[in-house]
Amino acid sequence: MKNGTVQHGTLISLVDAKIIRRSKSNLVDQQSADIDKNEPSGSAEDQVNISIRSLPADSPTNQLEFFPFIAPLAAKAGVAGTVSGSTKLSGNFKKLIGVSKLKLENVTILGSKVPAVVGSLVIDGSKMEIMADQGGNALKGRLNFDFLEKGIPYSWFLATKNFDLRPFLPKVFSSDPRNFAYVTATWSLKGLFQDWWKSTGSLDIKNFESKIHTKKEYSKPPFEIKSRDLVQVKMRPDGWQTVDGKSLTLESIHGALQLGLQNSKPPEQLGISINGKLSLEILRTIIPKIEVATGQVQFNGGLFGPAQDPKINLSFSDTKISAETASTWQPVSIGTAEFRPPIKDMKIEATLTSDEIQISSLKGNKGTGKISAEGVISLNRSNGKLTDLAINLDEASFLYPFPIVKNFDSILDGNLRITGSKFPLLAGGQIIVKRARSNREIDIRNAIVESLRSSSLGSSGPESLDPSINFDINILANDSISFNSRTAQAVLSSDLKLAGTEISPEITGVVELKKGKFLYKRDFVIQRGLVNFDDPVKPDPSLDISAQSEVSGYKVNITISGKASEPIVDFSIDPPTRPDGSPITKLEIIQLLNRGSLPEQSLAVALSNVGEGDNGESTAATEALNLLAGQVEDTVQRVFDLSGQNIIRQVYIDTYVSDEKPIARFNLPLSLTDDLDLILKVDQSTVQITSELALHDSISLLGGVESNSEKKNGTANRQGGPADTGVDVKFKFAFP
Repeated sequence: MKNGTVQHGTLISLVDAKIIRRSKSNLVDQQSADIDKNEPSGSAEDQVNISIRSLPADSPTNQLEFFPFIAPLAAKAGVAGTVSGSTKLSGNFKKLIGVSKLKLENVTILGSKVPAVVGSLVIDGSKMEIMADQGGNALKGRLNFDFLEKGIPYSWFLATKNFDLRPFLPKVFSSDPRNFAYVTATWSLKGLFQDWWKSTGSLDIKNFESKIHTKKEYSKPPFEIKSRDLVQVKMRPDGWQTVDGKSLTLESIHGALQLGLQNSKPPEQLGISINGKLSLEILRTIIPKIEVATGQVQFNGGLFGPAQDPKINLSFSDTKISAETASTWQPVSIGTAEFRPPIKDMKIEATLTSDEIQISSLKGNKGTGKISAEGVISLNRSNGKLTDLAINLDEASFLYPFPIVKNFDSILDGNLRITGSKFPLLAGGQIIVKRARSNREIDIRNAIVESLRSSSLGSSGPESLDPSINFDINILANDSISFNSRTAQAVLSSDLKLAGTEISPEITGVVELKKGKFLYKRDFVIQRGLVNFDDPVKPDPSLDISAQSEVSGYKVNITISGKASEPIVDFSIDPPTRPDGSPITKLEIIQLLNRGSLPEQSLAVALSNVGEGDNGESTAATEALNLLAGQVEDTVQRVFDLSGQNIIRQVYIDTYVSDEKPIARFNLPLSLTDDLDLILKVDQSTVQITSELALHDSISLLGGVESNSEKKNGTANRQGGPADTGVDVKFKFAFP
């Protein structure tokens, strides 16, 4: 057999081999032979002709993994692709000569697709020359080596023209097709493969430019990075240095970065210096939550240590004002929407290494106060290095949803410490609320509960993330929390414990309403107010709040109990009876709050009779009707308030009993003059107008008109006119 098919994985080739063997007597013995491991290797005088042609594979999988020597290098570099081509070799076993033409397609580098690479391989015994061309001369290269010579001598030349670096950059950059990074350079090198670091050559970087889009919106402009001037790196056995000590300078509107070589003697010492300035304005582009970012930071340091394991060391600090920079200098300020106001006039001294961030000093103004921090933040979980960061608050201002003080202007003192060698870290310490005030319309219960349901302290967090912080923080306030609005005023104290994690926080402790009042038809003075966070898992505290208002000689009490999610509101009155001894119902208490006086006729007997025989269902219906009416009343009153008129006064809804049924009645007071008031009362069957006209300081004329659209027996009037209309006129005398 002289030909056959060879398959290794998905790499399939058609092989045609022919050997002409010469005998020792110089007689020619021509025969075909298979290339098989059982065949003799032949003598140096044998003539060999080999032809190899690839065949289409069944599936376009990564074929580079089936090539010896190349496979581990490609896997380490993250390179994959399919191979096609042909090879023709001739000569003898001592020296084969030929050419191989190859094409690498479906190429991916670190998961990113790149154009196909076309190449050729010239074989001359042990000497080989590889040439490659990619994407319209974007990359051209040549590599020569002799694998039988000692040390494998080689030489290469590589030239790029606007070569796209996206596949070699992080996914966050390469995944956006609008981003690009192009480099134009040449690289020549020669030496021994077995001692590559001692090679001699030069790297000439002619141009680098990049555009980076950091927001999804196409209307947001990208920021550009460009190189300045040509930089040439000379590579010698005694070290790598740039010509004339020049650095590679990369510039953008946000600052400049300089990369140089400093005592670089690879592989023992990879000395790459890094220094420059960066405007913090870039943070607003990169991080959506950043609301304020001004000023510049300067940094210097570099990448040092052995090439196999280099270490980064960069020192950061705020830029100092000088005579040259006075016209453009801005103080460093950073702020987010969640942590208003921003931290201004920051002073920073910090160092970034491969394992940690060392904060020597960080100070800034937070509103009327200050905030500072110092310590170490570990960046390497595996080496057991300890994070130990101390944060100090000195009358620092916050507009942040801490428990209880959501939407408040807060002045906080405190000492916090974050420690740990692995996640979750422990955040412990104490926060003291020195002052927290609000003039906004606020609901007492919502101010307490909704702050715990917010995204920052809510019980639901990102399901896919593990917690990174364990809390152990005390939150204290001594009569220092206050709010003052049109409907409520109060002073609060708190003694709370924040535990759990940032994903599932746990709140325990007590908030006490020391004094205050709120408006519910009348001013109610808070007598007692306790909010007890007795369930550490669910932010649903128990309420114990009581308030009192005096109306026409009666003391009306409101008590709020139960859980904040389902509060129980109850009314009571002192004394609980009228002068005639009849009990005052809750319905009459509401009427007292609405009108300032009790109804002329007690409804207690009628309501109790209605409740007999039906287990009080009608009484419950009356209370439910009143609650619904109260909601309507508040809405209508707001409409009249917004209208700007002053004729219609306080709108209210009361309830009365007719034919053993509770009836809701809409009351619309009209103030026509200083001496004349009208009240329009409307329900489902009756329209009534009552009026009071002051004739004298002690004499008033009372009048009323009532129209009933139903007959007394309850049958509707089919004539379309009123079934019953009456007029009532009375005089009222008031004697000193």
